[in-house]
Amino acid sequence: PEPGSRAMSQDDFRILTRALEGCTSDSGKLNLLKQACLACYLDISQAMTLLFKFTRDTSRETALVTIFANIIDRKNMAICHAALSERSRFELHKRIGPIFMINRADPAGRYWFDLSKKDDQNALRSLIELKKNDATARLESVRYAENPKDVPIAVAPESETWNSLFNLEEMPGHSTTPGTPSEVLGSGILELEYINDRKGAQALKLALKSVFDRRVEMDSKSMQETQAYMSA
Repeated sequence: PEPGSRAMSQDDFRILTRALEGCTSDSGKLNLLKQACLACYLDISQAMTLLFKFTRDTSRETALVTIFANIIDRKNMAICHAALSERSRFELHKRIGPIFMINRADPAGRYWFDLSKKDDQNALRSLIELKKNDATARLESVRYAENPKDVPIAVAPESETWNSLFNLEEMPGHSTTPGTPSEVLGSGILELEYINDRKGAQALKLALKSVFDRRVEMDSKSMQETQAYMSA
C-alpha cells in the first residue's frame, strides 16, 4: 500500500463480510475478495476476520495471498497464524516470503528460504538473532540445495555448509555476524525447523484476543441490524 493508505471503514467492511457469508462456496468467496481488493485496503484484524470466513485451510491460504498486497500493517502478519494450519504457514513462506511469516514473539515452526532474495536473507538473519537470545532454541531438520531446482538434502550440524549458513559460533577467520560472510547465503533453498521450549507467547495471545473481541462486536452489531430489518 502507498504511504498513508487507510483501511476500509467498518461499515464497508460489514458489507463485505455479509457478501462473503452469502456465497455458497470458497471459490465464490475468493472471486468476491479479488474484486474487493481492487478498491480497498485492510488492516490486520480485518484480514484475520476474512480468513475465518473460509472453511478450507487451502482457501484461507489463497485468500491471504489474494489480500496480502492490500494489508496496510503487514508487520503484524503473525496474528493471522491462528487461522492457518502449519502446512499453510510453511507454504506461505514460499508465496509471500518468510520475512512476513516470522512470529518474533514465538518463532517456533518450519521455515523455507530462497537465499537469492534479499528479504529471505534478512529473515534468516532475524531468525538467527532470535535463536541467539533464546537458550532453549535449536535448529533441526535443516536441508539445503544450492540449485533451487534440486531437492534440498540434510545438512549436518557444524559442517562447512552449516557454518556458512548460520555462523552460530565464532570460527577462526570468520565473522561472527549472523549469515556473513558466506558464498552459500547468496543462493539456494534452505528449509529448517526452529524449536524452542517456550509455552505460548503472551503478546500474541493478547493480540489475538483483541481481534476476536472485535469480531464478536461486529457480529453482534450485524445480528442487531438483521433483527431490526426482519421486524420492520
